[in-house]
Amino acid sequence: MSKLRSHLIWRTILLVIAALAINVAPCQVGLAQRSSTRIDIPTGGALMLPPNWEVAKIQYRGALQLVLRAASPDAGVRGLEARILITTEQRKSHADALRRVASIAAEVSKPSEFIALSSWPTLYRIYQVPLEHPDKETPPPGELPSQRITFAIAMQNQVVRIEAAMAPGADPGVIDQAEQIARSVNFTAKANPGVAQQELQLLRSGSLLQQKPSSRSEGARAPVPPNMQPGIPNPGPISALGIRNGELEIAASNDGRNVVIATNNGYSFSNDFGVNFATRANPSAATLGDPSVAFGVSGTFYFGFIGTPPGNLDGIGISKSTPPSNGQNFAFASYAFTCPVPPGGVCLDQPHIAADRVNTATGQDQVYAVWRDFQNFATPMITCSKNGGRPNG
Repeated sequence: MSKLRSHLIWRTILLVIAALAINVAPCQVGLAQRSSTRIDIPTGGALMLPPNWEVAKIQYRGALQLVLRAASPDAGVRGLEARILITTEQRKSHADALRRVASIAAEVSKPSEFIALSSWPTLYRIYQVPLEHPDKETPPPGELPSQRITFAIAMQNQVVRIEAAMAPGADPGVIDQAEQIARSVNFTAKANPGVAQQELQLLRSGSLLQQKPSSRSEGARAPVPPNMQPGIPNPGPISALGIRNGELEIAASNDGRNVVIATNNGYSFSNDFGVNFATRANPSAATLGDPSVAFGVSGTFYFGFIGTPPGNLDGIGISKSTPPSNGQNFAFASYAFTCPVPPGGVCLDQPHIAADRVNTATGQDQVYAVWRDFQNFATPMITCSKNGGRPNG
């Protein structure tokens, strides 16, 4: 090979390498510029969010939802590859927050670890569950489980809970990314390192679960009707009610005199300890069923149901029957929760309500609502009204 030919070959190689360098360099710079974003959380802290994640358009009061979109709207779970939900529980004290974290460990059979996160005692676990579907008891054949990650942090007098849920069969890199987001949380307030280590030892020992909660007075008990005293046979035969269409729910006043039974198509009430019942239509025309009833310390009955607020929404409707109605008539109060209805689907299902029979908040009943949130990986959700069934604030 001549020197001239060898020179030309090497010159060609160098030109190709230079051209590649010109084309590749901008890509490398672009990747370096795609850094994580700091996102503030409601508890006086922040976390770092990778560029492919975003703050969800749908948010909940007092919570923060982060999502990773799937490649297409039909992929993943309703177009989501993963979701992180950050919520906060206010507790009576830091010791109470620690007991709450200990109780979270018993929610699933998968063992939990206890670690320090941003200096605070934290429960950590990673596990998998079948993804729930509306109107289905079991997932479709062949569907892979959904990976879940839980962090529950006893931060001062709060429990900050970070729940990550991935679509069935999610890439391991997505799971790792969700965990890294949770681990990036950084609170402004810091724990005493020595005290935090002692608290972690308590959590690992399981001794906090063995502590008895403080008792409270149940108040004066109402008199028991003579025909219901212990040892007295059943006061009468069973009765057929003039209601139908399933989803039966029942609530009674503290003394048992007033009773309300709800179904998908109406309700029955009794004001004489269940001896006689009268039937009414549903308390709201905008109901899709799934009724639930509760009784509060004020003597008010509450009737919950899936409703249809204006604007292509579903919601958990609350109607109430205040004394002296005692379950005879209900008036609509408010929607405890609303969500946009997806095409051909539902955004919530199986709502249930309960009311505190002992305590009030600002002189009004505390009413709780739970439901399965299908816009959020079928996550069980809860909200509480401190205004007798109306929104807080």
